[in-house]
Amino acid sequence: MDKDLIYVVLIINLVLSVLFYLQKRCEVPIFIALFNIMVQYRVLSLELGISNFVSFNYQIDFIFNFEIAYKVAELILLGSSVMMYTFMYFYKKPIKSAGDSNEHLQVFLLQRKTIIFIGLGIFTFFQIILHDVGNSYGYLTKLGNSSFILLFLMIYLFTKISNTQIKVVYLGSFLVIAFITYSPELRFQFLGWMVPAGYFITRNVKPMNKLWLMAAGVFAILVIFSAARVLRYSSAEARSLSLDELYEESVDRMEESDDVNFIDGFMMMYQVYPKYLDYNYGFDHLNILLRPIPRNL
Repeated sequence: MDKDLIYVVLIINLVLSVLFYLQKRCEVPIFIALFNIMVQYRVLSLELGISNFVSFNYQIDFIFNFEIAYKVAELILLGSSVMMYTFMYFYKKPIKSAGDSNEHLQVFLLQRKTIIFIGLGIFTFFQIILHDVGNSYGYLTKLGNSSFILLFLMIYLFTKISNTQIKVVYLGSFLVIAFITYSPELRFQFLGWMVPAGYFITRNVKPMNKLWLMAAGVFAILVIFSAARVLRYSSAEARSLSLDELYEESVDRMEESDDVNFIDGFMMMYQVYPKYLDYNYGFDHLNILLRPIPRNL
Protein backbone atom coordinates (compact mmCIF):
# COMPACT_ATOMS: atom_id res chain seq x y z
CA MET A 1 0.00 0.00 0.00
CA ASP A 2 1.29 3.45 -0.87
CA LYS A 3 2.60 5.36 2.16
CA ASP A 4 0.62 8.49 1.30
CA LEU A 5 -2.55 6.40 1.12
CA ILE A 6 -1.82 5.03 4.60
CA TYR A 7 -1.53 8.58 5.96
CA VAL A 8 -4.82 9.52 4.27
CA VAL A 9 -6.57 6.53 5.87
CA LEU A 10 -5.12 7.44 9.28
CA ILE A 11 -6.40 11.02 8.99
CA ILE A 12 -9.84 9.88 7.80
CA ASN A 13 -10.09 7.40 10.67
CA LEU A 14 -9.19 10.06 13.23
CA VAL A 15 -11.57 12.67 11.81
CA LEU A 16 -14.50 10.25 11.57
CA SER A 17 -13.83 8.91 15.08
CA VAL A 18 -13.91 12.47 16.48
CA LEU A 19 -17.14 13.24 14.62
CA PHE A 20 -18.60 9.98 15.93
CA TYR A 21 -17.64 10.99 19.47
CA LEU A 22 -19.22 14.43 19.14
CA GLN A 23 -22.42 12.80 17.92
CA LYS A 24 -22.59 9.65 20.07
CA ARG A 25 -20.43 10.64 23.07
CA CYS A 26 -18.39 7.42 22.72
CA GLU A 27 -14.59 7.62 22.77
CA VAL A 28 -13.70 4.04 21.77
CA PRO A 29 -13.15 4.76 18.01
CA ILE A 30 -10.81 7.65 18.91
CA PHE A 31 -8.52 5.35 20.88
CA ILE A 32 -8.50 2.81 18.04
CA ALA A 33 -7.58 5.59 15.59
CA LEU A 34 -4.82 6.81 17.94
CA PHE A 35 -3.49 3.27 18.15
CA ASN A 36 -3.23 3.23 14.35
CA ILE A 37 -1.33 6.52 14.40
CA MET A 38 1.13 5.28 17.06
CA VAL A 39 1.86 2.15 15.02
CA GLN A 40 2.60 4.21 11.93
CA TYR A 41 4.72 6.64 13.95
CA ARG A 42 6.79 3.68 15.09
CA VAL A 43 7.43 2.82 11.42
CA LEU A 44 8.35 6.44 10.69
CA SER A 45 10.79 6.64 13.61
CA LEU A 46 12.44 3.45 12.38
CA GLU A 47 12.74 4.87 8.87
CA LEU A 48 14.31 8.07 10.16
CA GLY A 49 16.80 6.13 12.28
CA ILE A 50 15.47 7.64 15.53
CA SER A 51 14.86 4.17 16.94
CA ASN A 52 15.83 0.58 16.20
CA PHE A 53 13.94 -2.68 16.00
CA VAL A 54 13.64 -4.57 19.27
CA SER A 55 16.10 -7.35 20.01
CA PHE A 56 14.90 -10.46 21.82
CA ASN A 57 16.58 -13.84 22.08
CA TYR A 58 13.74 -16.34 21.76
CA GLN A 59 16.00 -18.97 20.13
CA ILE A 60 14.37 -18.09 16.79
CA ASP A 61 16.15 -16.19 14.06
CA PHE A 62 13.63 -13.40 13.62
CA ILE A 63 14.06 -11.15 10.63
CA PHE A 64 13.52 -7.44 11.21
CA ASN A 65 13.42 -5.41 8.02
CA PHE A 66 11.17 -2.80 6.45
CA GLU A 67 9.68 -5.23 3.95
CA ILE A 68 8.05 -7.18 6.78
CA ALA A 69 7.39 -4.02 8.78
CA TYR A 70 5.38 -2.44 5.96
CA LYS A 71 3.40 -5.64 5.42
CA VAL A 72 2.61 -5.95 9.13
CA ALA A 73 1.72 -2.24 9.40
CA GLU A 74 -0.81 -2.70 6.60
CA LEU A 75 -2.34 -5.69 8.40
CA ILE A 76 -2.60 -3.73 11.66
CA LEU A 77 -4.18 -0.79 9.84
CA LEU A 78 -6.66 -3.09 8.11
CA GLY A 79 -7.61 -4.94 11.28
CA SER A 80 -7.93 -1.80 13.40
CA SER A 81 -9.96 0.01 10.73
CA VAL A 82 -12.35 -2.94 10.37
CA MET A 83 -12.76 -3.08 14.14
CA MET A 84 -13.33 0.68 14.40
CA TYR A 85 -15.93 0.93 11.64
CA THR A 86 -17.67 -2.26 12.76
CA PHE A 87 -17.94 -0.80 16.27
CA MET A 88 -19.30 2.48 14.91
CA TYR A 89 -21.84 0.71 12.68
CA PHE A 90 -23.26 -1.58 15.37
CA TYR A 91 -22.93 0.87 18.27
CA LYS A 92 -26.10 1.54 20.20
CA LYS A 93 -26.20 4.01 23.04
CA PRO A 94 -26.64 2.08 26.32
CA ILE A 95 -30.12 2.29 27.73
CA LYS A 96 -29.78 3.89 31.14
CA SER A 97 -31.43 1.85 33.85
CA ALA A 98 -34.08 3.76 35.74
CA GLY A 99 -32.61 2.54 39.01
CA ASP A 100 -29.05 3.60 38.17
CA SER A 101 -27.59 7.02 38.89
CA ASN A 102 -24.54 8.75 40.35
CA GLU A 103 -26.53 9.28 43.54
CA HIS A 104 -27.11 5.54 43.93
CA LEU A 105 -23.42 4.89 43.26
CA GLN A 106 -22.55 7.43 45.94
CA VAL A 107 -24.82 5.79 48.49
CA PHE A 108 -23.53 2.32 47.59
CA LEU A 109 -19.87 3.31 47.98
CA LEU A 110 -20.26 5.32 51.16
CA GLN A 111 -22.23 2.50 52.80
CA ARG A 112 -19.49 0.02 51.97
CA LYS A 113 -16.44 2.21 52.43
CA THR A 114 -15.28 0.16 55.43
CA ILE A 115 -15.07 -2.97 53.26
CA ILE A 116 -13.33 -0.98 50.52
CA PHE A 117 -10.79 0.39 53.00
CA ILE A 118 -10.07 -3.14 54.26
CA GLY A 119 -9.53 -4.39 50.72
CA LEU A 120 -7.35 -1.36 49.95
CA GLY A 121 -5.28 -2.04 53.06
CA ILE A 122 -4.80 -5.73 52.22
CA PHE A 123 -3.74 -5.12 48.63
CA THR A 124 -1.52 -2.18 49.62
CA PHE A 125 0.16 -4.57 52.05
CA PHE A 126 0.73 -6.98 49.15
CA GLN A 127 2.02 -4.01 47.15
CA ILE A 128 4.70 -3.31 49.73
CA ILE A 129 5.84 -6.80 50.73
CA LEU A 130 5.91 -8.10 47.13
CA HIS A 131 7.90 -5.12 45.87
CA ASP A 132 11.10 -7.11 45.32
CA VAL A 133 9.50 -10.44 44.43
CA GLY A 134 10.24 -11.74 40.93
CA ASN A 135 7.74 -12.55 38.21
CA SER A 136 5.04 -14.95 39.43
CA TYR A 137 1.30 -15.14 39.94
CA GLY A 138 1.81 -13.90 43.51
CA TYR A 139 3.72 -10.90 42.19
CA LEU A 140 0.75 -10.00 39.97
CA THR A 141 -1.53 -9.95 43.04
CA LYS A 142 -0.53 -6.29 43.34
CA LEU A 143 -2.63 -5.49 40.27
CA GLY A 144 -5.77 -5.92 42.38
CA ASN A 145 -4.88 -2.71 44.16
CA SER A 146 -5.81 -0.66 41.07
CA SER A 147 -9.51 -1.44 41.54
CA PHE A 148 -9.48 -0.43 45.19
CA ILE A 149 -7.59 2.78 44.41
CA LEU A 150 -10.29 3.67 41.89
CA LEU A 151 -13.04 2.97 44.45
CA PHE A 152 -11.11 5.00 47.02
CA LEU A 153 -10.92 7.94 44.61
CA MET A 154 -14.69 7.85 44.09
CA ILE A 155 -15.26 7.79 47.85
CA TYR A 156 -13.05 10.88 48.09
CA LEU A 157 -15.01 12.63 45.33
CA PHE A 158 -18.34 11.71 46.93
CA THR A 159 -17.35 12.85 50.44
CA LYS A 160 -19.18 16.03 51.47
CA ILE A 161 -17.16 19.23 51.09
CA SER A 162 -17.98 20.21 54.68
CA ASN A 163 -15.76 17.35 55.90
CA THR A 164 -12.59 19.25 55.00
CA GLN A 165 -10.27 17.38 57.34
CA ILE A 166 -11.50 13.99 56.18
CA LYS A 167 -11.09 15.02 52.54
CA VAL A 168 -7.51 16.15 53.23
CA VAL A 169 -6.73 12.79 54.88
CA TYR A 170 -8.35 10.94 51.95
CA LEU A 171 -6.43 12.99 49.40
CA GLY A 172 -3.10 12.51 51.17
CA SER A 173 -3.69 8.76 51.51
CA PHE A 174 -4.70 8.52 47.87
CA LEU A 175 -1.53 10.29 46.69
CA VAL A 176 0.68 8.06 48.86
CA ILE A 177 -0.95 4.83 47.65
CA ALA A 178 -0.97 6.06 44.06
CA PHE A 179 2.77 6.81 44.33
CA ILE A 180 3.40 3.27 45.61
CA THR A 181 1.77 1.81 42.49
CA TYR A 182 4.14 3.74 40.22
CA SER A 183 6.69 1.03 39.68
CA PRO A 184 9.17 0.72 36.81
CA GLU A 185 8.82 -3.06 37.06
CA LEU A 186 5.02 -3.07 36.68
CA ARG A 187 4.28 0.05 34.66
CA PHE A 188 0.81 -1.01 33.56
CA GLN A 189 -0.54 -0.99 37.11
CA PHE A 190 -0.95 2.77 37.39
CA LEU A 191 -2.67 2.78 33.99
CA GLY A 192 -5.23 0.43 35.53
CA TRP A 193 -6.59 3.19 37.73
CA MET A 194 -5.40 6.38 35.97
CA VAL A 195 -7.38 5.85 32.76
CA PRO A 196 -10.77 5.02 34.38
CA ALA A 197 -10.20 7.70 37.02
CA GLY A 198 -9.68 10.33 34.32
CA TYR A 199 -12.76 9.08 32.49
CA PHE A 200 -14.88 9.31 35.66
CA ILE A 201 -13.65 12.76 36.65
CA THR A 202 -14.38 14.19 33.18
CA ARG A 203 -17.68 12.34 32.65
CA ASN A 204 -19.73 15.55 32.73
CA VAL A 205 -17.33 17.75 30.75
CA LYS A 206 -18.59 19.16 27.45
CA PRO A 207 -17.49 17.04 24.45
CA MET A 208 -15.25 19.66 22.83
CA ASN A 209 -13.51 20.49 26.11
CA LYS A 210 -13.17 16.78 26.81
CA LEU A 211 -11.30 16.30 23.54
CA TRP A 212 -8.63 18.78 24.67
CA LEU A 213 -8.44 17.12 28.08
CA MET A 214 -8.18 13.74 26.38
CA ALA A 215 -5.26 14.92 24.25
CA ALA A 216 -3.48 16.35 27.30
CA GLY A 217 -4.21 13.17 29.27
CA VAL A 218 -2.81 10.89 26.56
CA PHE A 219 0.38 12.99 26.39
CA ALA A 220 0.74 12.95 30.18
CA ILE A 221 0.23 9.18 30.36
CA LEU A 222 2.80 8.59 27.62
CA VAL A 223 5.33 10.78 29.46
CA ILE A 224 4.72 9.02 32.78
CA PHE A 225 4.87 5.62 31.09
CA SER A 226 8.14 6.51 29.36
CA ALA A 227 9.57 7.87 32.61
CA ALA A 228 8.96 4.52 34.28
CA ARG A 229 10.84 2.86 31.45
CA VAL A 230 13.73 5.31 31.86
CA LEU A 231 13.93 4.52 35.57
CA ARG A 232 13.74 0.81 34.87
CA TYR A 233 16.64 0.61 32.45
CA SER A 234 18.80 3.50 33.64
CA SER A 235 21.85 3.07 35.79
CA ALA A 236 21.83 3.83 39.49
CA GLU A 237 23.38 7.23 38.78
CA ALA A 238 20.67 8.05 36.24
CA ARG A 239 17.98 7.30 38.82
CA SER A 240 19.00 10.51 40.60
CA LEU A 241 17.83 12.65 37.66
CA SER A 242 15.97 15.84 38.48
CA LEU A 243 12.33 16.12 37.40
CA ASP A 244 13.27 18.34 34.46
CA GLU A 245 15.96 15.90 33.34
CA LEU A 246 13.62 12.93 33.78
CA TYR A 247 10.96 14.74 31.72
CA GLU A 248 13.46 15.41 28.93
CA GLU A 249 14.62 11.79 28.96
CA SER A 250 11.00 10.62 28.86
CA VAL A 251 10.11 12.89 25.93
CA ASP A 252 13.22 11.68 24.08
CA ARG A 253 12.09 8.11 24.66
CA MET A 254 8.65 9.00 23.32
CA GLU A 255 10.28 10.33 20.16
CA GLU A 256 12.15 7.05 19.82
CA SER A 257 8.80 5.22 20.12
CA ASP A 258 10.43 2.35 22.03
CA ASP A 259 7.35 2.03 24.26
CA VAL A 260 4.90 1.69 21.35
CA ASN A 261 6.69 -1.16 19.60
CA PHE A 262 3.50 -3.09 18.83
CA ILE A 263 4.67 -3.58 15.27
CA ASP A 264 7.87 -5.32 16.40
CA GLY A 265 5.88 -7.89 18.36
CA PHE A 266 3.51 -8.38 15.44
CA MET A 267 6.52 -8.97 13.16
CA MET A 268 7.65 -11.78 15.43
CA MET A 269 4.16 -13.31 15.54
CA TYR A 270 3.97 -13.00 11.75
CA GLN A 271 7.09 -15.18 11.49
CA VAL A 272 6.06 -17.67 14.19
CA TYR A 273 2.59 -18.56 12.84
CA PRO A 274 2.21 -20.98 11.13
CA LYS A 275 5.91 -21.75 10.51
CA TYR A 276 6.65 -22.78 14.11
CA LEU A 277 3.18 -22.90 15.71
CA ASP A 278 -0.23 -23.68 14.30
CA TYR A 279 -2.98 -21.08 14.40
CA ASN A 280 -5.05 -21.52 17.56
CA TYR A 281 -7.84 -19.05 16.71
CA GLY A 282 -7.89 -17.47 20.18
CA PHE A 283 -8.18 -20.68 22.19
CA ASP A 284 -5.21 -19.62 24.35
CA HIS A 285 -7.66 -17.39 26.20
CA LEU A 286 -9.25 -20.56 27.63
CA ASN A 287 -6.02 -21.39 29.46
CA ILE A 288 -7.24 -19.31 32.40
CA LEU A 289 -9.83 -22.07 32.89
CA LEU A 290 -7.90 -25.08 31.63
CA ARG A 291 -4.54 -24.38 33.29
CA PRO A 292 -5.21 -22.54 36.59
CA ILE A 293 -1.96 -23.75 38.20
CA PRO A 294 0.65 -21.23 39.40
CA ARG A 295 3.87 -21.69 37.45
CA ASN A 296 6.01 -21.84 40.59
CA LEU A 297 4.13 -25.00 41.69
